[in-house]
Amino acid sequence: DYMAHLLLRYSDDSEQWRQALGLVEDMLWGLELSGSAGEWLRWRQNYLWMESLIDKCFDVIGYDTDKALKLKRSISRIYQLRERNLKPEAATEDIRKRLVQMSERRAGQRADMSHLSNQEKTIIEKLRLMEFGTWFEYKNGRREKVAWFNPNSLQFLFVDQSGKRSGMKTGNELARAISNGDLRMIGASDKPLVERSMESIFTDLNGRAHARASGAQHVG
Repeated sequence: DYMAHLLLRYSDDSEQWRQALGLVEDMLWGLELSGSAGEWLRWRQNYLWMESLIDKCFDVIGYDTDKALKLKRSISRIYQLRERNLKPEAATEDIRKRLVQMSERRAGQRADMSHLSNQEKTIIEKLRLMEFGTWFEYKNGRREKVAWFNPNSLQFLFVDQSGKRSGMKTGNELARAISNGDLRMIGASDKPLVERSMESIFTDLNGRAHARASGAQHVG
């Protein structure tokens, strides 16, 4: 998830992406070390930096604290086994390839809108113009903020009001929810909407959602 986040937000030509790949390579380095005491010493010294960066990765994507702790323990256990000359189960090169391919696959695919209604397609095009930090509200009053999104793959990362990651949604899912009146776009809580273009988008989307909801009530 962290690799996908960096690729979507900064691209594979960014310093953030290169730093993340460096972390992956350093983690793999620990699985490929020889029995040299000097080499292990250098790696252990480097592992302190790796641990701090891993913690930062968890914070960025809002990873559950307990799960993060368990995962860190599992990582440490792998290196302990390696140091005792026990071969890890997975091939290191395969792990690296899967990580990179997964991130590229998530970021590179364009969303399929062929099965959407015309109204939903219109909503999708307006969602592409949305800013990071835009808030959405559900019927039950729950609110989520768009932390980032990719306008091509239409993958949206949401955080809750405490700033913790609440999940990923596709543009198709958002368009259907807005069209059905189950979700509406609202202004960001930390600043007024001063951009007239954004005000127009909010008004249009919320108007469509209200009209849809009113129509459903009349039918019922």
